Amino acid sequence: MNNEEKLNAACYEVARTTMWSRKPIDAKQIQSHADSLHKETMKAYDCVSELGCDLPMLIRAVMYIHQSHAIPPMRTDTVWFYNILSAVLEVACPNIMVSDAAKDFLVDMKNGINGQLNE
Repeated sequence: MNNEEKLNAACYEVARTTMWSRKPIDAKQIQSHADSLHKETMKAYDCVSELGCDLPMLIRAVMYIHQSHAIPPMRTDTVWFYNILSAVLEVACPNIMVSDAAKDFLVDMKNGINGQLNE
């Protein structure tokens, strides 16, 4: 599977999870939402590709969002997805230098990340 197929699959997983329902949902609706998420992903990628973010990192970010943030109440909304994707990519590929006060939170995130990686 090439990177584009992996990205499409990751977007589909987010769409499938956010559109989950107790009643059947047409796969075409899920695919349509996945296509919308893909567009949002590429929009975010345009902002960070020059900062060292490559397509495999983008795929990993979408899979992280799928597992950690995608929930059924989001349904077909894409704003939350773009915003969280932008936020996690900012951590992975910083666009600005932050103040010392903001660095304190980076340490908090680092501690949380280290805790996840050590488990």
